[in-house]
Amino acid sequence: MRETKIGLGPEDRTQRDLREAATGEAQVADSRSSAPAVGRGSGVEGGPQRGDPIGRFVVLGVLGVGGMGVVYSAYDPHLDRKVAIKVLTAEAASASADAHTRLLREAQAMAKIHHPNVIVVHEVGMLGDQVYVAMEFADGGTLREWLTAKKHGQDEILGVFAQAG
Repeated sequence: MRETKIGLGPEDRTQRDLREAATGEAQVADSRSSAPAVGRGSGVEGGPQRGDPIGRFVVLGVLGVGGMGVVYSAYDPHLDRKVAIKVLTAEAASASADAHTRLLREAQAMAKIHHPNVIVVHEVGMLGDQVYVAMEFADGGTLREWLTAKKHGQDEILGVFAQAG
C-alpha cells in the first residue's frame, strides 16, 4: 500500500502513523522513549508512570501533587497535542465519599466557562476506580514562581491576583 503524507501540526504524519495513533498501540510504545519529558517525570507510587495510558492519552510526567489528586502532563495522539490530566487519588476518594462527585462538578463547571483565565476541559473519564479530567495544558508557570522571579509592585500583584479570581 502506498503511504501518503498529510500535514498535521509541526510534523507530517503518514496514514500508517494515524492508524497507529487511533489504536494507541504503537504510540504508547514510542512515547516511552521519544515523548518529551515534562514535569518531574517520576510517577506517583501506584499511579500511572511515563508511557502509561490514561484513556486515550499517554502519560509524560507528573506536574504536581495536591490534596485531592495528581496532575500529569500527557500526550493526546488523536489530536497531536499536550494535555494536563488531573487524577483523583484513591486516598482522596476513600477519605471523602463525595470526592468523586466534587471532581466531576468541578470539571462540569470549568467546561461551561469560556474565559482566558479558565482552563478548557477536554474529557472526563475513569482510570480504574479513579476519576480523571483531561484539560488544556497551560505552560505558564505558577503564581509562586511569578512572585519570586522579580520584585513586583503592590498594584501589579493585586492585578494578577484579581485576574486569578
